[in-house]
Amino acid sequence: MKIHQIYVEKSDLNPYVDKSYFYVVEHQGQAIAFDPGLFSTIDSLLQKHQLNLIAILNTHHHPDHVGGNMQLKKKYSCPVYCSEYDQSRVPGVTNTLKYNETLKLLNIDIKVVDLKAHTLGLIGFYIESLSALFPGDALFSAGCGRLFEGDAGDLLMSMKTIASLPQNTNIYCSHEYTLQNLKFAKSIEPENLTLSRFISEVEQKYNASEPTVPFPISFEFEINPFLKCINEDYTMSLGFDSGESAIKHLRVAKDNFR
Repeated sequence: MKIHQIYVEKSDLNPYVDKSYFYVVEHQGQAIAFDPGLFSTIDSLLQKHQLNLIAILNTHHHPDHVGGNMQLKKKYSCPVYCSEYDQSRVPGVTNTLKYNETLKLLNIDIKVVDLKAHTLGLIGFYIESLSALFPGDALFSAGCGRLFEGDAGDLLMSMKTIASLPQNTNIYCSHEYTLQNLKFAKSIEPENLTLSRFISEVEQKYNASEPTVPFPISFEFEINPFLKCINEDYTMSLGFDSGESAIKHLRVAKDNFR
């Protein structure tokens, strides 16, 4: 079993692609693709490793996550999965999924996790046997996705859902936004030495063109202000009486952070 990670900074083939990660999980000559925003990059990897694509799993409907669906579906005659909410918004969909449902593909169990907030149809895919979560844009290192459709209550609930997973779970998110997220987190917690050290590490990785993804959930509790909002002591330290009000404030502040 292997997870392939593909990074695309920008693409003329899909103008919505922005510092994007796409993922392919392979096992014994077969593969599943998570949020294939580009046909060409996914198809090239499949051909290089002589893999047959047996399924496409979409976390949500945004074009940088579904741009390759139709061409891949046509070439490989594979099903396309998404949430029930997104069945009219995801191109090529053949199967819809319910929260907490478990798929069995490549002989592994893939649990469907409710992570709505960024969009109301967003789901994550948790694979316990790989200690992996594919959350789309629900969570980034030191950050989270914008609230395009959900509200602060949804976002807080998504953070609690992610936090409930085993601490050794690695997050395979969909964008490389770590450094900018860390700079925002540092503006919220200027005395956090862990943030200072990690910013230096990430800057070195960026200079070496190395990814900061995947990353473990356990470390996010030290650097991610949005995930920390599940902790009452943290929200009180920011001057808020609830996690929901704190996370709402943080999301608005991040939207306006430059």
